[in-house]
Amino acid sequence: MTPEEKAEELVNKFTQTNGNSFFAKECALIAVDEIINSNPNNPLFSDKKTENGYTDMTPIDYWQQVKKEVEKL
Repeated sequence: MTPEEKAEELVNKFTQTNGNSFFAKECALIAVDEIINSNPNNPLFSDKKTENGYTDMTPIDYWQQVKKEVEKL
């Protein structure tokens, strides 16, 4: 799942909870910050190109990109 897709998924899940998209975005940002602060270092991603053309990234890079995408929404 791309960072863009994950950002949309998180915001959509929180929007379904209370119907307020501003609040949902803030909740998604808090959730992503918690993940980043937990320092995820597991090698979940490889350095290989994926079939959709994206270069996989480290977990922290991935979640930082998700945060940027949430902020764009």
